[in-house]
Amino acid sequence: MKQFIHHTDQNGLLPVRQSAYGRFNSTESAVLVVHNNIVRAIDDDHVAALALLDLSSAFDSVDHSTLLSILRTRFSVTEQPLEWFRSYLTGRTQVFTTHSGQTHPIPLTSGVPQGSSLGPAQFISYTECTINIFSLYSVQYHMFADDTQSYSHCAISEIPALVH
Repeated sequence: MKQFIHHTDQNGLLPVRQSAYGRFNSTESAVLVVHNNIVRAIDDDHVAALALLDLSSAFDSVDHSTLLSILRTRFSVTEQPLEWFRSYLTGRTQVFTTHSGQTHPIPLTSGVPQGSSLGPAQFISYTECTINIFSLYSVQYHMFADDTQSYSHCAISEIPALVH
């Protein structure tokens, strides 16, 4: 875990505007950045539009094969470290229990453990490429784990273009 985080920090691989799970970042830093940017827009006599995205069961949606591909191609994780990630993700099963019994173990092909120290880093790596969409449309954003705030601002006369 520490080696992967060191690798991503050293090479600037994780989004700068992701406040979760990083040193010197918190929910407070995320709120302060977004608040500051919106207040500055208002000071410039602009209106601001803010969209909040909170992914439901986001950690469960991480596809293992896609994550391993992202780690290999975007994060240059290869050979033994990639095999370690693969062994961490594969071979997991889930059992459902009811008052009348249990299901047989069901193999999991998606999801990262939330209670682990590695799960959040894997999730952030998995969603890192979304920043390209924000950049493409010149939309400001800030992320905290699976929560994303995207926002922009404009003069009142330009609201239709902003909404579009």
